[in-house]
Amino acid sequence: GGGERERMESYAVESGFGIDASAERHTVTLLLLRGCRDRSEILRAMRENTLPVPCVCTDASRIVDKIVLLSAFTTALLHRDDASLMKTRTLETEVMYCLNPTRNVGASFELFGIREETEWVLVGTMDASEEQCTRLVDALGGELVAWDDTTHATLVDTDTIQSIYKIEDDELRVSSLVDLVLSKMVLRDIVK
Repeated sequence: GGGERERMESYAVESGFGIDASAERHTVTLLLLRGCRDRSEILRAMRENTLPVPCVCTDASRIVDKIVLLSAFTTALLHRDDASLMKTRTLETEVMYCLNPTRNVGASFELFGIREETEWVLVGTMDASEEQCTRLVDALGGELVAWDDTTHATLVDTDTIQSIYKIEDDELRVSSLVDLVLSKMVLRDIVK
């Protein structure tokens, strides 16, 4: 219904760094769900691309800020546009890979995917209509929760995020956790 749409946040993501007006444009919709049913089945369906709408289902406690997930979508789009950069078979699994500070594809799902004990699921889907988002929420079986940065911030497990990205307390004295996470994601492809 109309109330549900108000809680679905969309963010525009460019597919590439082209400055010209013909650059492909995509919209990423982020949905925050609580208490999804059969989480291991959802993760399997996401990996196999069998959910009613292609999407990324992440453990919300391990995504420090929406910009991190949006950055992973943008990087995955760049990888998709240059097949030599793709490390996985689908855009959605490539997004999971792009969240990871290492080149281990399997670890991406272990670190950022949902598990049976995951209470809060942050879902990202690209170019989905309102009707598709509603179908997706129904398929995932969770309660759609109003999204805002303050609510999400209360869910973030900063200790686990620091451990995943190997961020030291000294680094946090000179930069924010969000900036450090984004840096570690980018450095994965630069530092051999």
